[in-house]
Amino acid sequence: MTQTPPQQTLSLCAALLPKLGLPPHVTQTSNLPEGIDGTAIIAALMAAIGELEPVLGLSLDRDLLAGHVLRIVATAAKSLLADPKRLREAVYLTEQARADQTDSAPLAHIRIVALLQLGERAKLIAELDRLLAQEPPDARLQEILQAFVKKQRLANLISARAKNHAWLWGEFPNTLRAYLSAMPPNNGVLGDIPQKLLKFTFENRGDQALSFEDFHRRLLWGSRAFQYLMFIRHATVQIHLAKQSGLSISSDDQKVLDLFSQIDSIILSPDLRLLEESRDAGRTIFIVDSHAGFSLLSNLGVSKLGLPKSMISLGAGSNVDPHDFNIATSRGDLHIQILKLAKLLKKEQRLVRIVPDGPEGDLVEFDIYGHTIKLGQGAAMLAYYGRAAIYFVSSEWDGTNFRLSFKPGPVASSAQSRGDFDREFYKFYLDCLREIVSGPPEDMGLNGGFWRFFQ
Repeated sequence: MTQTPPQQTLSLCAALLPKLGLPPHVTQTSNLPEGIDGTAIIAALMAAIGELEPVLGLSLDRDLLAGHVLRIVATAAKSLLADPKRLREAVYLTEQARADQTDSAPLAHIRIVALLQLGERAKLIAELDRLLAQEPPDARLQEILQAFVKKQRLANLISARAKNHAWLWGEFPNTLRAYLSAMPPNNGVLGDIPQKLLKFTFENRGDQALSFEDFHRRLLWGSRAFQYLMFIRHATVQIHLAKQSGLSISSDDQKVLDLFSQIDSIILSPDLRLLEESRDAGRTIFIVDSHAGFSLLSNLGVSKLGLPKSMISLGAGSNVDPHDFNIATSRGDLHIQILKLAKLLKKEQRLVRIVPDGPEGDLVEFDIYGHTIKLGQGAAMLAYYGRAAIYFVSSEWDGTNFRLSFKPGPVASSAQSRGDFDREFYKFYLDCLREIVSGPPEDMGLNGGFWRFFQ
């Protein structure tokens, strides 16, 4: 909270305010954005001047163009940051500082912390990206960003762009396989596995002879491998979008594309014979995925089945094929889209891929090893209406490749009630999740989803 400076310094404070290099509308509290309290900003600035006056010997005759202005503004912004009701003012003040100081290490740090506390995810991502692209890079700011990202576990917010590869992962490797084989399990920016999640997975490991050190190393390696492959995949999407817009690509962009072309040789598509049998029997096919392992990095080769497809996930893409009907779970009309798909499933055979352990949609609670988790209800409901055959997809690291496979589950039938099918569906899905939790640590992936309930 800001403190009012002593009375004898108030006149000095008022006289110095115009000399801080802030735009006139800030110090005059006029024409400020809606929701910004200009009076609070002025009070913080005057308190900072009053606080620093004895230390810096500020006066009207003293040159404020050196470090004093930055220290005054940073002190004021920090006091605003300490007040949960003044976080937006803290962001605004750092943005309105002198052009040569706006992205200084002290002000940039205050700004990203305030955005994090405000829950402004999109703005925080944009700000981190912008600061990372700073040329020439400020060594002190880079240190602060690395510490911030590591402490807050925000590496997943750093945009997957080729220019961020060095910051997150180091130099580009020659081959993907060589990089995964030699990849150090820990990385300063990425941080470690959350302690509660590490404790949960170790206590429920299937191989009781596995030491904590070996378990931790393998778990961390699998998590890092997934993050790296996902980074390459997302960066490739950004490069293709840039190319479609007529933009040229950099040498780093080309290196990303080269690495992406190698993913299919490491993540091997599953055998489709069981799914072909269901297709030939006239069944709709439901592939239920999870935020574990490496299956989400693959298209599974299911286009070969020749069925119209529906992908239901946060990152579901647009419908390239006119027969496809994908649903992004971030849509505001999610429930309407689900009902449209339910109608389609009653009319035609279709292949649906869905991830029930995501956070979107209507959720229901279940237990895994004494912990409550929540799963979506959409998968069971849609599968029942579509009289679908269920398959769970998982991955296994064999020391050289990630091998994907399908495990057959219940088949929806008109002869059973919706409630009976729901119980079969969730028992099957939960059993599959338990197998992953008690399986090899490098196969866990730790990609959000149901893992969030154990940390």
